[in-house]
Amino acid sequence: IHQILNVGVNRTGNDLKKEKAHAAIGAEMKVQTEVAAAPENAVEPAKITQYANLIKAVCKQARTVSTTAVVSLPVSAVFHTIVNLPIVKKEEVDALLKAEIRKLLPYKLEETALDYELLPRPEGAKVQTVLVNAVPKSMVLFFSRVFQEAGLKLHALEPESVALARSL
Repeated sequence: IHQILNVGVNRTGNDLKKEKAHAAIGAEMKVQTEVAAAPENAVEPAKITQYANLIKAVCKQARTVSTTAVVSLPVSAVFHTIVNLPIVKKEEVDALLKAEIRKLLPYKLEETALDYELLPRPEGAKVQTVLVNAVPKSMVLFFSRVFQEAGLKLHALEPESVALARSL
């Protein structure tokens, strides 16, 4: 049995909130905690330690045994779009997609962690539809450091919408 701890972390505006800790051993435990202010793009060692300690406390209170976590990012922090591309070879999709995304992103592509999925193409379609998610690399770095210091291995960072769909 693969055990994964799902910790919901809400970062709204300048707030970081530990919302829930789920022990993936059969029972679900929810722990509500206070909101701690977090500066935008915070990667300060003191803030990382503060949030790591809060997550450790939640895990201790929930008596989790897993050391692997999936972090749900709030929809407001993730850039989502659907792009239609001409049908090209798989090797060409990445470069073509990046050229299209560069026009749409509210921040620099170089400062972005980009993930995409080619959606199923109906027979006879003349375009390839692609679902795109992008997050600032600073946010990925922040959460990576927080959970590493909390003693948890990040299994995934995912948009809240994906986490909600997965939980159903």
